[in-house]
Amino acid sequence: MFRALGRFCVRRRWWILATYAVLVPLAAVIGAPAVRQLRVGGFEDWSAESWQVNRALVDELGVGSPDILPIYTVKNGGNVDDIEVLTGILGVIEQVKRDPDVVRVTSYYEHGAGQLVSRDRTRTFLIIYLRGDDQAKGEALARLEPLLPVQGTELILAGYVPVNQALYVTIEEDLRHAELLAFPITAVLLLLIFGSGAS
Repeated sequence: MFRALGRFCVRRRWWILATYAVLVPLAAVIGAPAVRQLRVGGFEDWSAESWQVNRALVDELGVGSPDILPIYTVKNGGNVDDIEVLTGILGVIEQVKRDPDVVRVTSYYEHGAGQLVSRDRTRTFLIIYLRGDDQAKGEALARLEPLLPVQGTELILAGYVPVNQALYVTIEEDLRHAELLAFPITAVLLLLIFGSGAS
């Protein structure tokens, strides 16, 4: 069978090359939109009772997992009670609450939660709860991130969603580097093994 296949490929090599020349660009055009359809996450089973309970907690009680933790460090010797910092963070909270995917925001300023402030009172953080799956939460982070900086403070993002997004970006970059290394090595090995550039 392989001998017959080999003879066929040799005799029809130009037809095969022409077919590939047509099909490869066509496949690239047809397959390109598939990348945009890919979603992050996908580990949730929304039919499971545990996920239904989680959704009910978010929708009915406004509680869930703390998804975004913006950590503010006051610069230039100030503290979290300075009027500029206080008004700045309260302004951020008001803007964040307007996002449709934000369930609740917990802060020292609105709830008097002393555990959200460092002992030297130079740091504080918000707890932002989101609804939806990993894809929806990642999109919410992209919308909210530009709203979070406050003048006079240094901002660091922590929490489930920012860490996950950083992991996705790192994995994507690592895969791209791996492919760039693998392709030339594979090409050299094919050339050495088969002794032909056509391989």
